[in-house]
Amino acid sequence: MRLTKNQQAALRCLPEAGRFDVPPRNQGQIVLVSYACSADYIYERAYDQSDRTVTITAYQHPRHECDFYPLHVMLEQHLSALLAAQRKRAEAQENAASSDMRCMTSTPEPC
Repeated sequence: MRLTKNQQAALRCLPEAGRFDVPPRNQGQIVLVSYACSADYIYERAYDQSDRTVTITAYQHPRHECDFYPLHVMLEQHLSALLAAQRKRAEAQENAASSDMRCMTSTPEPC
């Protein structure tokens, strides 16, 4: 099996990752998924306890912080920003309407 240059680099950096940590939500499963990190890569190790196989997947660090967010998190943030802007517009319209009503209902001052 031939490895690409990127795969070779990820394999060379694997010892730098240190210990793989299993998040609490993954503990006690048949397939234990754990993670480790080096300067250039994020490693995911899946250990299948039923047949004792190990799969290690290497991911390059994201270029931008938002690249690391799952899509649903980005959508939730965008939706909450849109809702906040919509609420602000509705409040501004309500304030403008109420100030117009005050002008219309106020009694004129005598000359």
